[in-house]
Amino acid sequence: MAGLSWRGLDGMARTQNQLNQRSDQVMTLQAGLAQWTADLDALVQPPHTQALDWDGRALRIVRRSTTASGDGLLVVAWTRRNVVARASGCVGSRRR
Repeated sequence: MAGLSWRGLDGMARTQNQLNQRSDQVMTLQAGLAQWTADLDALVQPPHTQALDWDGRALRIVRRSTTASGDGLLVVAWTRRNVVARASGCVGSRRR
């Protein structure tokens, strides 16, 4: 009886661990999508510059700054990368 109980508890613990990992992956994806939306919503077209520029490796976006002063523009670069070693499974990155 104790052996069956132990196996049941072990199965529940492994399932909980898998659910936590999946939850972390979903939260990472949601954060990335929220940032992507914010970058696109703040997109601006400066004179003599492309607002969106894709060079085959990175997508560069010219956007308004969201700092307290609100002055200036930012160039944000998005690129795809595979991160296998991390449990989060991040598939994108953003740089300023």
